[in-house]
Amino acid sequence: MQQNKKLNIILVGATGLVGSRLLRFSIINEQIERIILLSRKSSDTTHPKITEHLVDFNTPESYRSLVKGDLVFCCIGTTIKAARSKENFVKVDYTYPLEIAKAAKENLVPAYHLVTALGADANSSIFYNKVKGQVQDAIAALGFDVCCFYQPSMLLGDRTESRPTEKIGQKLMVFFDFLIPSLYKAIDGGFVAQAIIENALHAKTGIQIIPSDQLLKLAKNA
Repeated sequence: MQQNKKLNIILVGATGLVGSRLLRFSIINEQIERIILLSRKSSDTTHPKITEHLVDFNTPESYRSLVKGDLVFCCIGTTIKAARSKENFVKVDYTYPLEIAKAAKENLVPAYHLVTALGADANSSIFYNKVKGQVQDAIAALGFDVCCFYQPSMLLGDRTESRPTEKIGQKLMVFFDFLIPSLYKAIDGGFVAQAIIENALHAKTGIQIIPSDQLLKLAKNA
């Protein structure tokens, strides 16, 4: 990505834990000139940089023409519990990001940045990790000039949706932080967003996978 070039970005998932923080950092970043939001529900954020479109991710033809710019930040995702079935989970965490990527590729967007998860592996025996790995592989195969996958460990921060089990896990991760290897330490959603911005503005050509410990280092250098 050319440094100092004014960028038009597409942000998908601006109401989530990482996406909402990514939106804030994008607004204050002087290199980002325009922010196109593709959302299922309103972000309730207004700013001269922002153009928000409420779309139905089940119908790619309804938003395909909107995915135009210099790069895509895709932060959508759910849990199996919230999705209520494996089929719905696959739809949100695999089909939606892949269809958005296909639209971006068709519209000659050169860079795609996706938040997945630590442990993402298409060959994993864990369903969650397997789907995350499969979507990485499918998007990488599209051939973007720049393709970055961000793999945070457990995320810290307030969400708009209730995830009581995750909150318990967050507290345990923080309490035992001193015992946990750096790769697996819980990470604040704001740090992840900072790292994504920092990396995207200086990303090199090719496919890049950035695990949780590297995300923290990028955030601290931002």
